[in-house]
Amino acid sequence: MKKHCEIKFVFVLQNVNIIVYNAIKKKLTHSVSYQSRIIEDNLIYLNSQIKLLDKRDYKIIDYLRFIDNPIDHLLVLSEWFGISYNKMNRFNVIKKIKKEKDIPSNYLNYLKKFFNEDRKKQWNDLYNNENIIKVKEYDYDKEKVEVI
Repeated sequence: MKKHCEIKFVFVLQNVNIIVYNAIKKKLTHSVSYQSRIIEDNLIYLNSQIKLLDKRDYKIIDYLRFIDNPIDHLLVLSEWFGISYNKMNRFNVIKKIKKEKDIPSNYLNYLKKFFNEDRKKQWNDLYNNENIIKVKEYDYDKEKVEVI
């Protein structure tokens, strides 16, 4: 019997503009600039904290890639966690959120100016991390769907 537990972290990343817009849409705040600063502060903090972890103790998932291809992500995670794939694969429905192109232009224009390349460099370690799970992208346009 183990006398200690092993802690592993899974971080889920998403396009920063989508994060802000979803917060506005959920009415967490009504100010795009205020919400942008909140998200920026959160990402800076997360970026600094992830540097303190041993690379063996965490994985990073790109949210949109996970939604596009959950099975391959779950296979990687089930092996990493040491949990059978069948126990992890309990999703009935996965709802895909909006992509950046679906954000209204008045929000998107502001967000692109606010989160310029210099500003995004503050959390480079997070978004360019070697622990991001890399699986093939699923191309729904090429897939034939059978209706039963």
